[in-house]
Amino acid sequence: MDLISGISVALIAGSISSHVTTEHEPLNGYNQNHKSIGFEVVQDKEGITNGVQAFKFKDSFNKNSFSTLYSLGYTKRFKSLSVRSGGAIGYVDTSYYNGVVAMPFVGVMYKRVGADLGFIPKVKGGDAVLSLQFKFKLN
Repeated sequence: MDLISGISVALIAGSISSHVTTEHEPLNGYNQNHKSIGFEVVQDKEGITNGVQAFKFKDSFNKNSFSTLYSLGYTKRFKSLSVRSGGAIGYVDTSYYNGVVAMPFVGVMYKRVGADLGFIPKVKGGDAVLSLQFKFKLN
């Protein structure tokens, strides 16, 4: 069995977000179309799946930011389409919040192109954020 058998690797390239709360009121130049790049590694199977993500992005104030997440989800396959839902926990480092985040998510992958929709609840010092992330499966 080779090293990546049963593992899916995806390139994270771009995301859109919206601050649901307004503790950090949008300023001139406020950015909700994030320039992001990173990778996701997820078990490639139906059923309960584990995954990790690491990506760099420009936050809503155009500052360099970084995030790492561990996810636990459930994947269901329908021919060329797979749907994964679950939760993720990790660390985020932005210009206005550094710390632990937890979020529910739902993701869809059609052949090699996919997207994840996640919701980060409000935490002290941060806003609640709705995020849509775009992925491209590499293997």
